[in-house]
Amino acid sequence: MISVEVKNRTEKFELDVSFDFLTGITGIFGRSGAGKTTLINIIAGILRPDSGKIMFDEKVIFDSDKNVNLPKHLRRIGYVAQDSQLFPHYNVEKNLLYSKSHGTSQAANFKQVVDVLGIVNILDRRPNSLSGGEKQRVAIARAILSEPDLLIMDEPLSSLDLQRREKILPFIERLRDSINMPILYVSHDLSEITRLADNLILLDAGKIVKSGTVEEMMSNIEIMSFFGKRDIGSTMEMTVTDHSGDGLTKISTGAFDLWIPHSELAIGSQIRIRLMAHDILISKKRPHDISALNIIEASIAEVREGAGPGVIVALKVGASKFLARITLRSKENLGLAVGQKCYAIIKAVSVAPNNVSKV
Repeated sequence: MISVEVKNRTEKFELDVSFDFLTGITGIFGRSGAGKTTLINIIAGILRPDSGKIMFDEKVIFDSDKNVNLPKHLRRIGYVAQDSQLFPHYNVEKNLLYSKSHGTSQAANFKQVVDVLGIVNILDRRPNSLSGGEKQRVAIARAILSEPDLLIMDEPLSSLDLQRREKILPFIERLRDSINMPILYVSHDLSEITRLADNLILLDAGKIVKSGTVEEMMSNIEIMSFFGKRDIGSTMEMTVTDHSGDGLTKISTGAFDLWIPHSELAIGSQIRIRLMAHDILISKKRPHDISALNIIEASIAEVREGAGPGVIVALKVGASKFLARITLRSKENLGLAVGQKCYAIIKAVSVAPNNVSKV
């Protein structure tokens, strides 16, 4: 377990956070100036906080009361930044072997790492011949091969265009599923975090607003004001139950089914899906003779009006909860209120492939 409890004050900013996290990916999300960079710099040993304590299992990394402040090169932290920072005069293999030589006698398996990250065919190439996505995969592999106790990924995909980001995300998913290592994933892109992370920490003005599993956080109507209107959407885990002959896949929570565009995942696979709030319609009566394939009976758990014309409605089906975003006029026309039964309408084609991933 990684345990962080630190305070740091400057003339313009005060950081005061306390949290624990385990193996898997913990996402840190916040607006510009929320304190993300300050926090990871403190954990990495680049910045000394005013007070607090940082522990990796039983190992004390920082303790202001006992005057312990382990230098950054002794903290055993792997770091992947926006810039891959590879050695230009080394080929990929030598970049990786350099890092591996700085690991312990129990160094991570070289072959496993290069296989998982799909870089086995570029080992003899130099950084200047690699694409942006290839460079980042090499940078991630290099960080892992140093055998860190913690891997920090600081906006690792922000310098890549959308197409390259989509290509590298499956490799990070494979990495998450194959290594036993805690990972802090810092990003301003909510779609990355909801796809990759197990847990999410929402940071604002140097304080933790809320933390929890990604599924809990993304269905929490109280914190939606911290996200962009087009980013509001719920995340849930479902099971692939059927593939039809017309290019569709059926998935299920157990409480309800969804048809989505065809997925390559086998029947029985666990997947994570993100349903965007602006893609969900609400009806008081079950609709008939419409093109949408997904009509789900739900109950209204919460209604939250904003400053503008939009309203967020939390819908509950069994143990699952997801959000819809409609106009205030629609809410009033329908007379929506907490506790009412309604029907959520979701077009199958509205579920984008990049919002479906393997658990």
